Amino acid sequence: CLKIPEREELVLCISYISDKMPKKPAEKVIHKAMRSIEKVYGETPAFADIFDEETWYQFCFMFVCTTVVCVFILARYVNIRSMDPCDKEHTGVKPRKGTTTPKMSPKSTESVYK
Repeated sequence: CLKIPEREELVLCISYISDKMPKKPAEKVIHKAMRSIEKVYGETPAFADIFDEETWYQFCFMFVCTTVVCVFILARYVNIRSMDPCDKEHTGVKPRKGTTTPKMSPKSTESVYK
């Protein structure tokens, strides 16, 4: 592996040497993880293998319809309330002690317009 006539042989020689070098434990874990990811990626079908244009639109339509139906069904049984103190219902203004509030005058039955 010492002769270097072409660049390809040099690259192959270096990669062979780097593969035989002892690896640190972290490098081994990364290598195993990468091999696992590549295996899963190789077994998973590509997007074009599953959908063509027409089936993709059908899938999207069915997904949206199913989502809308699920939201309406869940909205009937699930009640969501905000826990933010600024969003709580207003209970009115409480008068301070020692003050009086003005009373409203009774409504007259006479019309302003004659």
